Amino acid sequence: MTPQAICSILGVMTVEGHRMPTKGNPRRTFRFEPTLWTAFTEAAKRDPHKRSPTVIVRDFIAWYAGQRGFARPVRPSARDSKEQQD
Repeated sequence: MTPQAICSILGVMTVEGHRMPTKGNPRRTFRFEPTLWTAFTEAAKRDPHKRSPTVIVRDFIAWYAGQRGFARPVRPSARDSKEQQD
């Protein structure tokens, strides 16, 4: 199944390679401790698929809710961080 077909089934559209809610879906607000969000965004920079933090959260929620076409996210290792700095 193509990514476009999966997006169609899930009711999302692809914008610049990211799955985005279709127009008209309400926005959700989440609160995180600043240090936790900073650590998360730093880890997101090591994402092998180069997804934004927002897309990573959205994909996690879709996977957690059992949506078809979403795999369990893989957490980047701390070693990946050191390799990027070199």
